[in-house]
Formats: sequence, structure tokens, C-alpha cells
Amino acid sequence: MRDGAKALVISLVSCKTGDVLPVREACRIAREAGAISIVDAAQALGQVRVDVEDLGADAVVTLGHKWLHGPLATGGFWVRDLALFGPTRLGWRSRLELPTGSRDYNPNATRFETGTVDVAAFVGLRQTLVVHRLLGSWVSDRLRALRSRLLERIGDLPFTLRSTPEAPTGIVVVEPRGGDVAALVQRMWDEERIVVKLIDEPGIPQAIRLSFWALHKEKDIDRLVAAFARTLAVGVP
Repeated sequence: MRDGAKALVISLVSCKTGDVLPVREACRIAREAGAISIVDAAQALGQVRVDVEDLGADAVVTLGHKWLHGPLATGGFWVRDLALFGPTRLGWRSRLELPTGSRDYNPNATRFETGTVDVAAFVGLRQTLVVHRLLGSWVSDRLRALRSRLLERIGDLPFTLRSTPEAPTGIVVVEPRGGDVAALVQRMWDEERIVVKLIDEPGIPQAIRLSFWALHKEKDIDRLVAAFARTLAVGVP
């Protein structure tokens, strides 16, 4: 912002650590500098509460599958002030009074719709949101319980924890101490049929992302840890 940046794009939940980032403070800094702020809630919605007004962002974007477990190719785009954003093209769904051939944009967020959408998928997304409203705080409570179990169990393994232990998400990132991290990820699939994600990006050490959700069981966590122990050839109680 000090160098004159005009926009801030930040994740609410980091896919590299599973931590909830200080988005409210970041958006405040951007606003005071005269910049717009856009929050990516893709890793947050379905895990933690997302209050767009409280974040203080100018826009919040998200998608339907990931932690919501809704249909692919769906998402949402919340905008505080439409005047801050301009569509890059005029699509038939974005036009005001379409039958007349108007070239004016719709007065709401539908101005950003450019063409045909999968209506059935968006009906599915609406039902997904209904399910999450009914689940209420059960999801977050369950995630915290499973996270606590996982952190306790992997404490016996040769891992360095990259995530903040108290983070309220189903993402735990660990750095194996020694060895080929990519090979370990591949062995977990080849030998154990368990998918863990390799984090391999410039500027940070290779790591492994472990993801779980509220419908996982305690036995799933135990199986994961036991599989790592076998693959790493270390003993766990």
C-alpha cells in the first residue's frame, strides 16, 4: 500500500497453512490507502463463519465445491459497491432490458453474468447452503475435535507443524524432517491409498497438506497417522 498499490487480494483461510488470516485488518489498511480489497473465501466457506460486512472488504468471492461440498462450476461474488468494479464484457445476461437490445448493464450483480449457466448446479448450490444452515455450529465444533486428535497423534511423527495449532479449520500442514517430501506423498497413495497434497512453491520449504472435514471419523484420523508411521518406518502408540 505504501508503494501505491490500488488493490489487495487476500485469502480468508490460507491453503498453505490452514490459518485464518488477519483479513479485517488488511482490508482496513487497504481502505485507508484508497485501495480496494477483494477477499477469497474459497477455503473458508463451509469451515468457518464468513460475514462479508464484518470483513470490511469491497468484494468477497467464493466457490461451491471445496468445503461446502456443493456442485462444481458454481460460486458467488459479493460486491459492496458496484461502482468500484466494471465488467470486462457485455454479455447477454448482463444487459438491462435484454429484449430491447439495450447496451446498459443490469443495476445489480447480474451485470457480471456473461452467458449461459448451469441452472441445475446453482439449484444444487442453494440446497447445499440450506444444509449448512441446518448444520449450524456442528461443523466447526466437529472440525476442532478432529483437528485436536490429529495434532495429538502426529506429535509422535518426525514432522514440523507449519499450521497454527489453534486454527479452526480442517487443514493441517506439516513439513517432514528429512527425506524426499514428494516421494512420501506418492508412497502414501501407492502403498496406503491415502491422498495427501504436496505443497511445492518457490520461497517456502516443501510440505504436506492434510485435509479433513466434519464427516470424517476418528478412525480416519487414526488410519492416516498409522499410514504415515508405516511409510516413515517409525512407531506410534
